Amino acid sequence: MLWIYPDNFASLRVAEKSGWTYLCAHIMDINCRNQLVEFYK
Repeated sequence: MLWIYPDNFASLRVAEKSGWTYLCAHIMDINCRNQLVEFYK
């Protein structure tokens, strides 16, 4: 599983070009801050 911050457009493009497919989005508590991350499989 791969997780990417939605505003990291370069990583999103690399994931899609590498064959990863979008799974879901989820809010995670990372470093005491709620961050939206998108999961790929």
